[in-house]
Amino acid sequence: MGDDGIQQLHPYPQHPPKSVGDLAAKLIENGLGGVDRPTLERRIEQVGYFRLKVYWYPFLTPVPDRPAKRVLPFREGTRFQDIWDRYVFDQELLVLVFDGIITIEIYLKSFLTHELSLSGGEFGYMTQAGFLN
Repeated sequence: MGDDGIQQLHPYPQHPPKSVGDLAAKLIENGLGGVDRPTLERRIEQVGYFRLKVYWYPFLTPVPDRPAKRVLPFREGTRFQDIWDRYVFDQELLVLVFDGIITIEIYLKSFLTHELSLSGGEFGYMTQAGFLN
């Protein structure tokens, strides 16, 4: 806590930027199997290192005294295809969910427009009276 009673956040550690090639090499050196460096570089360029990191987190080595924390290297037998499959599944699920949300949004807009026009006329949504009936 600071002098004013507000909890102070620790600054995020600074890391120099790394090239996509360096990032791919680091992952492969830390036990990521089933992928060659050019393919991994292409995937990192496509999606982004930190977005993919979410999907490989479960494959990292658990820290003994902090069970929720995981670090490199990867657990033995970790294959990139398993990580990529999770990413693709999540993207497909996202498309389905948003498709459903769009369908509901269109229905609600149509329903509200119709009901407001019945109660307040064609511009009923613009007046207070259009909402009271």
